[in-house]
Amino acid sequence: MNSKRQPVFKLAAYCMRAHKWINAKLCLVFACLSVLICLFAAFTLSIETRRQDLFEQTVSSNYFFGDEDVSAQLAQRSLPEFRHSEIGIYDLSGFMEKNVGVNVPTVTTNYVTVTFYGTDRSFRFDAEQEPQYLWLYKLQNASDDEFYPFTEADASELKLRFGKDSFYIGELPSGENDALVSERMLNGYGLRAEDVLGKNLSIRLGENGDIEVDDYMSVIGMRYVRVTGVIVKEYYELSGHSEDWQIRPSVIFSRENGVNLPPVTRHVYLLNEWSDLGEGELGDIASEYGLTYCGVAAYQQREFLNKIKTVVLNVYYVVGSVLALSLVLTVMLVMNKFVLAFSRTGGILLSCGLGSNNLYRLLFAQVVLMFAASLPLALVGSVVGYAAITELVALGTKISMSLSPTLMAQLLALSIAAVFAAAMLFFVFALLRIRRKSVLELLKT
Repeated sequence: MNSKRQPVFKLAAYCMRAHKWINAKLCLVFACLSVLICLFAAFTLSIETRRQDLFEQTVSSNYFFGDEDVSAQLAQRSLPEFRHSEIGIYDLSGFMEKNVGVNVPTVTTNYVTVTFYGTDRSFRFDAEQEPQYLWLYKLQNASDDEFYPFTEADASELKLRFGKDSFYIGELPSGENDALVSERMLNGYGLRAEDVLGKNLSIRLGENGDIEVDDYMSVIGMRYVRVTGVIVKEYYELSGHSEDWQIRPSVIFSRENGVNLPPVTRHVYLLNEWSDLGEGELGDIASEYGLTYCGVAAYQQREFLNKIKTVVLNVYYVVGSVLALSLVLTVMLVMNKFVLAFSRTGGILLSCGLGSNNLYRLLFAQVVLMFAASLPLALVGSVVGYAAITELVALGTKISMSLSPTLMAQLLALSIAAVFAAAMLFFVFALLRIRRKSVLELLKT
């Protein structure tokens, strides 16, 4: 019989069906090996991906701010390069203490009535919502290269998290009475951006709006402001502006405005990249120079992720080592049975006309078929195992992790390649056991 025409893979399939249990064990071993490799690589990469995503999604908080210029001192510390900017904030605490009798940094929106200037349309803050601080800022420059107080880091996070390209709807303020107004604040009054754009607004203070408009507006030198733009509400969800103690403007007046109050200068130091220093070291630097660092939460989450990674990988090493040892022992036990079964079958096939060279091809074909049969098990096991691990981590830590389908496919390809190498190693060991044996020796194995 022509050896080239002998149906080697068809014969290998018959051999597998004749010894189902042995081949099923080997398929399971290959699948488990693939799952172990894939889960280890996937979890490690997902932690690193989550760390990277964490910093990208909180980049707007990577800054210090304070009341003094300490840029020269910070430049001497082990910090990344930073950009020093100055912003102006109008301090209303003295006015509030005088007129309301309360020592607070600024007024809250539940004590503010917004009125469309020159009309009777007035709006009180929604009592069911949490009051907001009213922070009045000054636009520093009208150049895209300057601090607004919006930054490039803010723009990056705004685009990544919310898909927005601009911090405001409308135009930047340029006239003496022009201003940007917070959409988040307006929503508390039941107003939308389109309701106020291009309109003139005035403000009345007091729990019942009982402090006259002139009493308040005369302090800042304007009877009303013209709303040229509205700061989008997503800006106040950025990591660097989500808390009242951070840089969080409610109203931003134009650079050449008519405000009588001298602005209080606040110095901001925006880091170009994340520091390698720990949270404690950054805190020490901030305390030493009277600064506040806004990226503490990001560093805390990074350290938390490191702890999760350490714990899970340690558990994985223990469990994985036990499983790997079990797989090795299983292979050793099944190896003898597989070689015994294959030798007898091979002896019979050789006596029936199978070419001697095709015996080795038959062994290779059978190992390849076992490897192929294990792939669906490996695929399902890897996906289910990874989903289970990430779900358990999310339940225990409230931190979700994920991998892109492309990266997951690459990991599966890596694990498949590793398992194929293991299958070929198995083939070599089996081949060494049967080579150079006569038909009679194979039958008597």
